[in-house]
Amino acid sequence: MEALLGQCAQQSVGPANQLFGLLIQTLLAAQCGISSPDYWPKDYGPTALEKGLEEYDFIVVGAGSAGSVVANRLSENPNWKVLLLEAGGDPPIESEVPLLYMNTIRTTYDWNYTIERQDGLHKNLFWPRGKMLGGSSSMNGLLYFRGNSRDYDQWEEMGNPTWGWNDVLHYFKKSENNQEEYVVENYSNYHAAGGLLNLSNFHSTGYIKDVLSVAAEELQQLEHDQCTGDHYVGYCNALGIVSQGKRQSTAKAFLVSAKDRPNLHIIKNALVTKIDINKKGVTQGIQFDIGTKKGLKAKTKREVIVSAGAVNTPQLLMLSGIGPKIELEKFNIPVISDLPVGENLQDHMIAPVFIGLHKSRPSEFDVTETMDHLFSYLKYGLGKFSTAGQLEFIGFINTEDPKSKYPDIQFHHVHFQKNHPDFKQLLFATQYTEEAAKQLVELNKKMELLLVLVTLLNPKSVGSIKLKSSNPHEHPKIFTNYFTDKDNYDIRTLTNGIKFVEKMAQTKAFKDHEGEFIRLNIADCKQFKFDSNEYWNCYIRHTFKTCYHPAGTAKMGPSNDKTSVVDSGLKVRGVKGLRVADTSIMPNVISGNTHAPAMMIGEKASDLVKDDWINGNARAEL
Repeated sequence: MEALLGQCAQQSVGPANQLFGLLIQTLLAAQCGISSPDYWPKDYGPTALEKGLEEYDFIVVGAGSAGSVVANRLSENPNWKVLLLEAGGDPPIESEVPLLYMNTIRTTYDWNYTIERQDGLHKNLFWPRGKMLGGSSSMNGLLYFRGNSRDYDQWEEMGNPTWGWNDVLHYFKKSENNQEEYVVENYSNYHAAGGLLNLSNFHSTGYIKDVLSVAAEELQQLEHDQCTGDHYVGYCNALGIVSQGKRQSTAKAFLVSAKDRPNLHIIKNALVTKIDINKKGVTQGIQFDIGTKKGLKAKTKREVIVSAGAVNTPQLLMLSGIGPKIELEKFNIPVISDLPVGENLQDHMIAPVFIGLHKSRPSEFDVTETMDHLFSYLKYGLGKFSTAGQLEFIGFINTEDPKSKYPDIQFHHVHFQKNHPDFKQLLFATQYTEEAAKQLVELNKKMELLLVLVTLLNPKSVGSIKLKSSNPHEHPKIFTNYFTDKDNYDIRTLTNGIKFVEKMAQTKAFKDHEGEFIRLNIADCKQFKFDSNEYWNCYIRHTFKTCYHPAGTAKMGPSNDKTSVVDSGLKVRGVKGLRVADTSIMPNVISGNTHAPAMMIGEKASDLVKDDWINGNARAEL
C-alpha cells in the first residue's frame, strides 16, 4: 500500500515515464467514460426558465423505472410533444459501477425517507428511494426478476382485465434485449432480444456460489438456469440490468436513446408540487419548482401521467386534491376526488442472518487484488466491480408447501472476506443497531461472513402514506405497519425462512468450509430460548430491513372495489386526463424484485395511452 501512496523518485531517460503516464491517462479516460455529463439527456430547465414552456400533449412526472419508459414510448410519435420532469439530476459515477451502488444510499441522490416509529419495532428505518434520472433503477441491487405467473393472474382475478400473466409477458419481452444467447434460444417463450433494456448474467468469482449450489442440492432444492415463468422455486442465476460491466438503468436504456428527439423535453431537478385540475375535473397541467423558482407551470392538451413512485405518487395526488377526504381536510386541501390514495402500502421485509466461514483459515481482503479487479473493470468491464456485491445465485422456497410452484421466501447472499472494508458501509447503509454492528465487525476480524437476506415475498401487513403537511417539500408520513397482520403470517414465514438457513449451515457443503450459523446477542431477546419462535419473533423485530420494494398506494381495481384508486386503464377515478403508471398501482406486491414489473407497467401504460388517443376514446372523454 505504501508503494501506491508514495512518491516515485526513479531516474528515467523518457520512455518509461511516457509509458506509465500513458497508462494513467488511459485509466483516467476509462473512468471518465463510465459516466460523462454529455452522455445524459440535456436539461431543458434553463430553456424553460428563459423562454417559458409550450403546451404539451403529455406530461410525465418522474423519470424512474416506469416514467422513463412512458416518456420514451409516447415520444416515439413525432406528432406528440412530451414533457418529462425529474426531481433529481444525472446519476453519479457510483451508480454506474455495480459494486458501488450502496454508496448512493443516504446521499443527495436518495430521497432519504424515514418510516414512522411503530410499537413493537425497535428502529426508525429509513427507506432508500432514487432521486435522479432512472429513479431507484439507478440505485437498486441490479437484479431482474419479474415475479411469477400467479402474481399477475391474481391481479386479473381481482377485476383487472388484461393484467394476467399471458397479457403482461408481452410487455416484459418488449423492453428486453437479453445478451445471453443461451437464454434467448432456450427460453424464447419468456425472454427476447431487440428491446432497449440490456440484460445479462453477472459473473461473480469465488467459491461461495459452488458451496450454495451443493448445499441446496443436499436440501433437495432444484437448480434452474433461469428463474422464469413457473420455474421459480429453487435456486437460479439471476439476470441483471448490466451490460459490459455497467448498470443499465431506465435512464440509460430509455432516455439516453431518446435524448435527441425534438418532441421530448426533460427538465431535471424539478419538483412537481401540484396537478392542476379544473372545476369540471379535467386535468390542465402541473405546477413545479426548480430551486428558488417556485410555482412554474406546464400545460397539457391530453394527459398527465404520474410515475413518481409508491411514496411520491400518493403525496402528489393528495396535494392535488385526490385522496381521502378526511386527510385532505386536515390541511385545507379542496377535495376533487375522495379516493383511498396512500392506503394498501406493501413492502418486502428482510430478516438478515449470517453464516461464518473458515474461522481457522479465512481468506482476507487484499487491496492489491482489489486494484487488479479495478484495472480489469476499467479495461474490460469485468471483475468484481462489474457485480453488485451480492451473489447472482438466488434462492426461492415455499416454507409451508415444498411441492408448490410458488415461493413465499427469497434468499439473497453477500459474501465478505475477513476484514472486508465494505462491511462497515453495508452495516451503515442497512441501519444495523450499534449493538449488532459491533458484534459483526468483531466477527469479521476473525472469519469470513456470508450474509443471507431472508426476504418475505407475500406480506400480509399493510401500511399507508399520509401527508405531514400541505408543503410539497416536506416528506410524507410513512406508516409501514410491519408485522401487524392478524394471524402473524409475516413473522412466522420469515422464521421458517431463517430455520431453512440454519439447516443449510449444517449441510456437509458448509461444514467442509467450517460453516457456522451466527447467533447475535440481542439483549432484549436473551429472555427467550434460542431458536424458539418467541426468540425469532424478537430477533426479527430488532434486526429486520426493508428490501425497498414499496407498492400498492394507488391501487388498481374495478369500480366496485372501494379500495382502488385507478381502473385497469390506470385512469384515476373521478378525474379526466390523469393516470398513474408505477408500482403504486399494484393490487398486491409481486413475489420478487419490483424493478422489472415497474418497467412492464410503464410499457403497458404507454400502449393504453396510445390506444385511447389513436382510437379517439380519450378525446371523447375530454
